[in-house]
Amino acid sequence: MVEETQVVIVGAGPVGLTLAIDLGQRGVKCLLLERNATTAPYPKMDRSNARTMEIFRRIGCAEEVRAVGYPPDASMDVFVVTRLCDPPLARLVYPSVAERRAEIAACRDGSQPVEAYQLVSQNALEPALKRVAERTPNVTVRYGCEVTGFIQDHDGVSVRTRSLDGELGEAQRKAIADSASVSQRRMHEMRGAEFGYSYAGSPLVATEADDPRARDTCTYEPSARPGVRLPHMWLADGRAIQDALGRNYTLLVLQAGADTSPLPRAFAALGAPFEVFRSDELELRRVYEATLVLLRPDLHVVWRGCALPCDAEALATMATGHGPAQLPATCS
Repeated sequence: MVEETQVVIVGAGPVGLTLAIDLGQRGVKCLLLERNATTAPYPKMDRSNARTMEIFRRIGCAEEVRAVGYPPDASMDVFVVTRLCDPPLARLVYPSVAERRAEIAACRDGSQPVEAYQLVSQNALEPALKRVAERTPNVTVRYGCEVTGFIQDHDGVSVRTRSLDGELGEAQRKAIADSASVSQRRMHEMRGAEFGYSYAGSPLVATEADDPRARDTCTYEPSARPGVRLPHMWLADGRAIQDALGRNYTLLVLQAGADTSPLPRAFAALGAPFEVFRSDELELRRVYEATLVLLRPDLHVVWRGCALPCDAEALATMATGHGPAQLPATCS
């Protein structure tokens, strides 16, 4: 049987499922293939960090994920012990999800994410994401289907698959399960790595003259430098700025009177979806240190400034990967 689709995703773990949901919501027809007969039966991972939960929020399933995880008031403290019957040698105190959410609600300086982390085992997370994927338009999910190879040419990619039903499938699934290792990851103290990760140096983002490439992986200072995740901010109407933004390339216009008309035309000429978000809130300008901020669909910063570059086409070309990251001077 031959099927045609726009995107084939191999592997229905949390990443593959999330990618399929995101693409389907954007109108991209995709086929998700997984060689196992169903979702993973073992925990494998147990923590979705705050950045992951921000992504789940963007695709509309953060609360569905939390519903199958640990309750929000569960203690996250870590005890160092030699035996369970002895007093702990040390106790590392960490906020619960409920406590972290209260901190986020009160934060106005961009230093907190819009979502708290969530403890949820992979054997609970995958079925939740599978349910979301299966009800998402444009997404076909197929388990028990192994990819055996592919051929790429100018017309596209041809993918070869085989069904793993029957004895062969059972044997291969058992071998996979027997060799699986259970891992745990803890990032309580890696805020810099989690929230400050940057694509600086990528040909798809601009470079600022004083942009530091070496970053502290433990501490996080909110910044809107090109390449980083847009810091979470609460708007005056109570919404998180992430919730107010669409799913396309977006230009934040943070001061009235700025002429931005060349940029929508430049993106339209490339066939790239584009929108403008306007706000004159002072706190946004203070934290983002610019009056114009161009964002990718994943809410990482492409470019920022106080006026558009003279050649808006060059900015759109760079942001969409149609050309090199060589921007002309900013117009005064």
